[in-house]
Parts: sequence; structure tokens; C-alpha cells
Amino acid sequence: MRNKNRKVGGKRPANAEHGCLTEGEKLQRSRDYTVHFFSPWDLQTPHVNDLVYGDVADDPGIDSLMESLKRRGVMVPLIVNRDKVIMSGNRRRTAACRANFDEVPCFVCDVDESDEDFGRMLVECNAQRVKDVGSELHEAGIIGATGDPVMWLGAKRLNAERHERYGGVADAIQVKGRTRKAITRARELADAAIEAVHAELARRITPTVRQIHYLLLNAAPVKDTQTGERYANDVASYKALVSVMARLRVNGELRFDSVIDAGRELFMPTVYGNAADYIRSWLSDFGGTYRRNYMKSQGAFFAVVVEKEAMGDFFRRHVWDKYPGAAVTVCRGFASLSLVYQLYAAYRSSGKDRMVLLAFSDCDPAGGGIVEDVGQKLLELGMDECDFTLARCGLTHAQAQKFGARPQPIKAKGKAGMTVARKFEERHGTRDVYELEAIPPKEVLKILDDEMLARMDVQAYNAEVEADARDADAILDARRRLYGALKPCGVKGGA
Repeated sequence: MRNKNRKVGGKRPANAEHGCLTEGEKLQRSRDYTVHFFSPWDLQTPHVNDLVYGDVADDPGIDSLMESLKRRGVMVPLIVNRDKVIMSGNRRRTAACRANFDEVPCFVCDVDESDEDFGRMLVECNAQRVKDVGSELHEAGIIGATGDPVMWLGAKRLNAERHERYGGVADAIQVKGRTRKAITRARELADAAIEAVHAELARRITPTVRQIHYLLLNAAPVKDTQTGERYANDVASYKALVSVMARLRVNGELRFDSVIDAGRELFMPTVYGNAADYIRSWLSDFGGTYRRNYMKSQGAFFAVVVEKEAMGDFFRRHVWDKYPGAAVTVCRGFASLSLVYQLYAAYRSSGKDRMVLLAFSDCDPAGGGIVEDVGQKLLELGMDECDFTLARCGLTHAQAQKFGARPQPIKAKGKAGMTVARKFEERHGTRDVYELEAIPPKEVLKILDDEMLARMDVQAYNAEVEADARDADAILDARRRLYGALKPCGVKGGA
């Protein structure tokens, strides 16, 4: 037997006939609860409903609701106003239309869509509705807003845009549009640059703009068809190339990732929209980021020391591809003690008893000093001279002459700079200086490969490469077992 006095919250009034009715009770008594039957095709969805809850037609549960209506009909009448605008029941109306119903039961509420309270009533009529976070935020805004909800939502978006633009302390800059000129007079230079880039990419080498500059000097294409001026080893030609390379990537003639822009990187940590996105990403990447340490069987810890950031990524890509486990340190001029300490710490954590440093720098007065400075800082940190080998692999004058590199004028600024330049000239017998990019990219990498092979245990290295193939089989097997464990029981097929 049903307990009529069970607790439901609130207090039972002593006498409801004394006229002490709440505002809600008074409204209940004033309403007409007569059920009217209207065609679902004649009912309208208010615009604010789409703004708050989205398009009902996109709701994945409509089809199941349609099947329910076919069996039992509409159990709870819809709420509409005099103009047949729906306040509650948009999903039921859509499902009834799909079920080809001729009519649905409705309560008629005396409120107009233009009334200030319409939006609040719509939200309150949908209190039981399952909503996403965005809809709940919109509802909270409407409940706390006055005036037309549609206008309020629009004002919220406008205020958000104003806040993003003017909300901080710093003044927002009004940026004017810029149109890059079409490549006309520099067309021959552009075509030569495209050919040079594609030639390096075919060798699986991604070049820097500076390396393309030196490659073009061999062919010396026409830089400006109007003047007939040819490409040369000067600042004006290099600036022209930089501009052309930018336009080639903007107009789609070259991919943006076909050239290395050294030192210009976007930092953005990996984030996910929700846990499901992370799980899917993790599962799809499982095993794809694995890299065996090819250098772990070597007796020494190997590191490549690069003077300039412009060549850092160039070396990093090659070492990651061919010598995973070796380090790459970019000094950016004279290295800081903190950077050299990171190198020293990596060596200590490797467990090796010695370190091999293969250094690359420009062939100029500063280049030799930068390489030597790394060794001096390692001594400061407590390493003994016999604990490491520091070899300057390039660039040397002999290498520059071998590959026909184009020289640069010696740079000497101030009294100290003049002294360093003079000592450089006395030591080498020439004032010619060369940038590392002046020799072809493939030759730079060949120098590194030759130096690595001459100093490493090749047999141990090859054994690690062979083991890498066995690792791949093991990872694939683990991947299959992982997906099998996640698969629901009774479902056939596999990943």
C-alpha cells in the first residue's frame, strides 16, 4: 500500500483555503490546463532555443524517442504559447514529425516570444533536460539576465570580443592588411630556389635558407629580370632570397615545412579537450614514438656541438634519425656554463667513462674560440682532459677549398675584434672566412657520419640497429594485445 505521508521535502500547509497561497500557486489556479491538439508541423522552435541548446535535429537521441512515441504516444503534453512557439517539447515535436504524427497534445501558455521573461520561462521549462556544459552556461546567463535573451547572448559575445581586445593593460594594435607582391621580376630566382629545395628534400635533407643561398651561388640565377642582375654573395641577394622564399610558401609553391627557420619555433604544450581525446591519441600513438638507443653499447657518450642556432635543427634531425642516443648541443655563440653543465649531466647519467664531442662552427676568428670554450668549461666542472675528446670537425679552410665555398669578408669590430682578426690571419695565412652553410648540406652530414664511424664501435652499433627491428615486432604484438583487452567481449575482429 502506498504511503501517502512519506517525506518529499517542504512542509504540508495547515489549511490552503485561508488565501495564504504562494505566487506559484496563484499562477497555477489562473492557468488553463486544457489539453489542445495541434499538428507538430505547425509548431515553431524559438530562435533562443537554438542559441542555448543547439539544433534539436542534431540530437542523437531523437530516433529512439521517435520509436517510443510510435509505441506509447506523447506521454507529457508540450508547452507552447498562443502563437504555437514551443517553450518545452522541441525534441518531442521533432520526433513526432519523424513518426508522421498528425497531432500532439499541448498546454497553451499566455506569454509572447517578445516578452522579457520568455527566455527565463523557456529555461525553467527545460530544467529536467540533459545538457552539455555550454548549454548550462548559457542557461545560467539567461536566468541572471534581463531583457531579450537573444540580444543578451549577442551582447555577451560582443563583450567577450571587446574584453579580448581591450581588456589588458597593453594597448591593442590595429593591424593593417599586407599583400605580398606576386613573383614576376624574381621568377628565375624563385624557380632556382624551388629546384634547390626539392633536390635537398630528395636526399631527405631539410635545408635552411642560408644553405639555399650558397647553393644558388653555383648557378647564379638572374635575381631581377628587369635589370638582368644576377644572384651574388652579398646582403642584397640574400634579402631577395628571403623575400622570395616567404612568397613561395605563402602562395603554395613550397610547403612551409620544406625549409628550416632556425630559432623561430612556436611553444605550445600538448593539451586535450577531454579524457577520451587523450585515450584515443595515446592508443593511436602507442609504439609510434619508440626509438631505441643505438648508442647505448658504445664505450663513450657522443655529442655534437654546434656553434649557431641556424644549424641546430639541421643537425638535430640527422642525429635523431641516424644516431638516437647521441646528444646535440647548440651553443648560440659562446655557450653558457649552465648549458655545458646540462651536457656534463647527460654524460654522467649515461654511465659512460668518457665523452666524444664533435664540434661544428664557422671558419672565422670566433669559431675556434667557441669550440675551445666548451672544453674549458668542462674542465671547470671537474672533468679531466683524458675524460673527453673535443674534435673540431668543420668548418676548416681545407674543407672550404675542397668544396669551392664562397668566402665572406672578415668581421672585426672595435680594438678587441681587430686583435682577434689579426691573430686569425696570422694563424691561417688568409683573411677569408667561411660560414658552415657555405658547403653543401649533404657534405656537412657526410663529414659528421665519417667522424662518427671513425670513433664508434660499428659492430655494436649495427647490433643495436638489428635489435630495433625485433623491438618493432614486440611493440606490434603488445599493441594487438592491448586492443584485444579493450575490445568488448563477444565482438569479433581485431586491430
